[in-house]
Amino acid sequence: MRVIAFAAVCAQLAGGANPAWSDVLDALHAGHDGEARAALEAVGRDAAVDAATRAHAWSWAGQIAARRGLLDGARADFVAAQAVAPASFDGRMATVHEGEVELRARRWDAAERALARVEHDPDPIIGTYAAARLRAVRQRPWRRALRATSVGVVALAALALAVRVGATIRRRRWRRQLGPFGRALLVAEVVTLAGALIVPRWVNPLASSGWMASAIPSSIGLALLWATRPPSPSRRRVAVAVTLAAVACAAGLYLALDLTWWSVTDPMP
Repeated sequence: MRVIAFAAVCAQLAGGANPAWSDVLDALHAGHDGEARAALEAVGRDAAVDAATRAHAWSWAGQIAARRGLLDGARADFVAAQAVAPASFDGRMATVHEGEVELRARRWDAAERALARVEHDPDPIIGTYAAARLRAVRQRPWRRALRATSVGVVALAALALAVRVGATIRRRRWRRQLGPFGRALLVAEVVTLAGALIVPRWVNPLASSGWMASAIPSSIGLALLWATRPPSPSRRRVAVAVTLAAVACAAGLYLALDLTWWSVTDPMP
């Protein structure tokens, strides 16, 4: 962020004569963020400077404060930027930054209120940033519920499979199950590798890591389920086992994608 702020200040120096910009530049160059923020806030309070430039200064002061973890100070700076020039780019972008501060503070309602004000901003940069963060806020409740449910389903499935494998070992039948387990694992691994080739092409390259993270343990689990099946299971038991296995695999796939692909492309606060 310091490099971006440095470039922004240089641009201001090129077009403005306010000596305070020199103080900002010197502080940033020396790595003194606190002094740079104080100098920027001085520009923001200078009534002789035009409103758009003052909003720009307040906005960058807030970003420096946010970078240092001073969330209350950052929030105040962003509010000041909006108050000075609410219609300017920096004034409207400060609204997005205010929402980001509220997200870091885990104040979800306040973040939604701030971001909603510029959700449909005509500037594509402001609108895109605001919409992305607002989507994360609005999706948070059901995504957290789905994640927790998926964890529960996977944990119960693993426990049930462990009990089933333990019963097979206690009956001393495990040696007879090695052949079926190996054959089932071979088939499952072929499907896994085929999916690793197909999923990135049909879905998204970022989904491949989630697919592999889910497919490998699912392949082992399905192979164990097949190897420990009773000698002559009824159709009802087969249907129940297949349904539960499908639910567990789907939960595992959702959890893997949520923690890899979706967490990267659409992070949940």
